[in-house]
This record gives sequence, structure tokens and C-alpha cells, in this order.
Amino acid sequence: MMVQAPAVLLRCVVLAAVSEISFAAFHSQRSPAGTLSAEVSSSASSLLRRESLGPEKKDDPTRHDVTTLNGAAGWIGDKTTVNGPAGPCTADICGDKGVVRLAGNSPTECEILDNCKKEECCLGFCGGYDCAQHVDSISKADGKMPPACAEYECTPEQCCTGTCNSDHCPEKSVPLGDDTRPERCDQQPCKPEECCRGTCEAVICPAGSQMSDTLKEKVCMSFPCDHTECCEPICQQSLCDAPHAADGAVPAVPKMLREFTGDETAHNVCAGMPCKREECCTGTCHESICGWNQPALPPDRQPDQCVGLECTKNECCEGRCTKHFCAHFHTNLQDGVSPDTVCAQDPCEPHECCAGECVDTQCPSDFGLLAKATFPQECQTINCTTTECCDSVCHESVCPHNRGLELKEAIQLPDRCAAATCDRTECCKELGR
Repeated sequence: MMVQAPAVLLRCVVLAAVSEISFAAFHSQRSPAGTLSAEVSSSASSLLRRESLGPEKKDDPTRHDVTTLNGAAGWIGDKTTVNGPAGPCTADICGDKGVVRLAGNSPTECEILDNCKKEECCLGFCGGYDCAQHVDSISKADGKMPPACAEYECTPEQCCTGTCNSDHCPEKSVPLGDDTRPERCDQQPCKPEECCRGTCEAVICPAGSQMSDTLKEKVCMSFPCDHTECCEPICQQSLCDAPHAADGAVPAVPKMLREFTGDETAHNVCAGMPCKREECCTGTCHESICGWNQPALPPDRQPDQCVGLECTKNECCEGRCTKHFCAHFHTNLQDGVSPDTVCAQDPCEPHECCAGECVDTQCPSDFGLLAKATFPQECQTINCTTTECCDSVCHESVCPHNRGLELKEAIQLPDRCAAATCDRTECCKELGR
């Protein structure tokens, strides 16, 4: 009996050890998020790492990816809500180099149980960020420093702002002096307009202006220069040639530089800078502005330049009772009218100035018509009538056979009928007689 006791005791010790190891090696439980997880014990670190065994909620906007210890993307944690339970993140995790994330931006559980990372729970401070590691950078002023960074690791855009470097001003500009440049720029890196001034040498004056020799070396008040600092208004032909159509097309007939009279010069007639086309240019009658009812004036009667930028029809087009006006409609000028005739409207209408003229083609013989021996000097209207221009002659159409009629012998026919239309008694006889 005494011999068996040590063997029994040894067996109990071994079983207890195996049970302890099995229990500690694998203990399955379900996380607060409802995901089946395994907790693995490590004698070296005494830390528990979660490995997701359930479906990942990758489409859930409240979850975020966290890299696991072995570097594989796998752990996805929910985020807390404003009125929900607090997560595992506490201020002591962040220490004096960060601030704990607020509810809604902190996780409900960390990747490693009881050992949350600063990257998971904390936001960094700009106070510990070294802006000197970036060229031409300095920490933002206290009033512009954010309360915390967007993540635990801050960025230069969040914590730093630029400082002016005279070597970085663009070509044809000059750096601001030490007494005028800002201590800090509004952003990082600085913009040229914060640290530099433009020079007129870099300016291209728009049409309607030019740069004088005295202005080419001028340093402007800003960057880039404003045109008004470097350019002077002037009327030039280039302004009259400039594109002005909506689609940018150059006009087929350019405008003309206006003539200056009295004290006017190309430099003083403009109200602002640059000069406007209306102030410097005039139209010409070479532009096709005359319509179908108004012929263009003969070249010797057209003005060299119109009064304004756009010519009027009265300047370029014939609208009075003249031979030229009526010739446009292939008619003659009426008797009793002249260029001084006052018409009902301006321009005059053709019927107010012009009279029709008879022509032989108005009287086709196939229709029993013959041109009058003498045409009237002018017709009553702009369109002559058949009666005014033609006489009727006997024709077979006057004597229809179905009426028992036929045309008289040629020797019996009159040269012309007495009236506007022929009478059957003049032209016809009964059939067979």
C-alpha cells in the first residue's frame, strides 16, 4: 500500500498539469460585438491577441481596419457612440504626448486585449511636432494651432506654416524686405503673393493699353502686378482688329481707328484702362448691313468712317427715292418723287418711289396676248398689269369647238381686239360655215 501511494500521487500531478495547459491554451468566448474570438496565452508577453473568426463588417462605416501583430489586415473594430458605453481607451494610454479620442472616434475594443495602442486611442499634439525638419517651415501661431491632430501622428499641414524665402520668388519678381514680409505665412509652403512683389516686366498689357519705358522697371504693390499699375490706356489699331465675336472669331472687316479732333488724342479719350473698342474704333460701310429692301449706297456716296463702332443703315444704305434705289428692284423712278420726298417710314418702301415698267415677256402669244405698240412711260404700281402692257388678239382658245365655234379666216381677224379681252364676235364663226 505504501509502495503504490507515490505512483498515484505522480499520476494526479500529471493530470492536473495537462488540464491546466489545455485550459489556458484555448479558451473560446464571444466578444461584446458578437464575434467568436480565440484568446491565446503567451508566457512571454501575457497579452491576448484577437483573431476574427466571424464575418467582417467591411461595409459598416462605424468599423475600421487595424493591422494585426503579424502585419496582416484582419482586425476590424467598432467605434463608440456619443451616448453609448465607453470603450477601453483611457487618458493614461496617451500619456503627455496625446489626448484620448472622444466618443464616436474611439474603438469599442482594441486589437490586443488590455493593451490598446496609442494609435488606436489617441490623437497627437502639435506641441511635440518638429517643423524644423521641413524646409522654410515654422510652427503655427498659438491662435491657429489645432487642439489636436487628426491622428496620433501629426502632419506638417496641421502643425506648421511656411516662412518666406527670398530665393523662391518667381522670375521677374522681387522678395519683400525683412521689415515687410510676414513672420508666418497662411499655409505651408508659402504662396508667392505672401512673400514677393511683381514687376511690370512680367506684365503683358491688354489690347487698348501699352507700357511706357518708364514703367518697365516698376515694382508693383502686389504679386502679380495689376494691369493698372503697369499699363496706360491708348487707342491703337490693334484694338480695332481684336476679335470681338462671341466665338472669338476675328471680324471679316476690321474696324477703323477713329479720327481725333481738337484736343483729343489717342491717350486721353478713354475713360478707363484699358480703352474700349467703342471709344477708339468706328465701323465702315464695307460691312454688309444693308437688307434686301435697301441697296448699299454707291461707293462715292459712302462715308470713309461711320460715326460709331457700328454703322447705321442711314449711313451706308439707300433709303430715299432715287434712281439707284429703284434700280435695285429693277424698276424706274416714279414721276414726281425725289430724294427729298417724305415717305411714310424710313427707309422708303419701293412702291413709294418706284414704278413698274412693261416688258415684252409679260405678253406671251400662247395666251392670246401681244405687247402694246407703245408701252406706258410707267405703270400705276411697282408691278405692271397685263392690261397696262398687253393687247388681246384672237386665239383658238376664244372659239371652243364644243360650243360649235371655230376661228375666222386670218384675213377676217382684227390685228388687235378692241377691249382687254377679245369678244367672240370679233374672232369666231360657226363650225362648217
